Amino acid sequence: MENNILLFLLPKIQCEYVLNTFSLRQVIEKMDYHHYSEIPVLDNDGRFYGTISDGDILRYLTKYQLNWNEIMVQKIDKVPHIRKVEPIQIDKTMLELVELIIRQNFVPVVDDRNYFIGIITRKAVIEYMKNNLK
Repeated sequence: MENNILLFLLPKIQCEYVLNTFSLRQVIEKMDYHHYSEIPVLDNDGRFYGTISDGDILRYLTKYQLNWNEIMVQKIDKVPHIRKVEPIQIDKTMLELVELIIRQNFVPVVDDRNYFIGIITRKAVIEYMKNNLK
């Protein structure tokens, strides 16, 4: 098996993500439109900030019982993340990728300064393995 994780990279330009300055409404609309249950979050400079899931949002909305006007303006950087999605650096090995992809639906890929460069999906890794098992 090839040891270069960039073989699986979906580049940033083809990825959907949100900024940590987005409102809950903006995030909910983007996730709904793309049918995502989780999405990468970047800061304004393009560095990986974390991810936000529909579960994170639901717990937050339930806990604080926000009305629609509050959802329109509440920034997502206030929403706590229950599950930490770990990024991987571009120079890591296939084994390190597999260790992460087992626990995550996708792995954000960052450079050595934590700039987001794309994602690797679990589906891409599994399809590659399936094709190489034939």
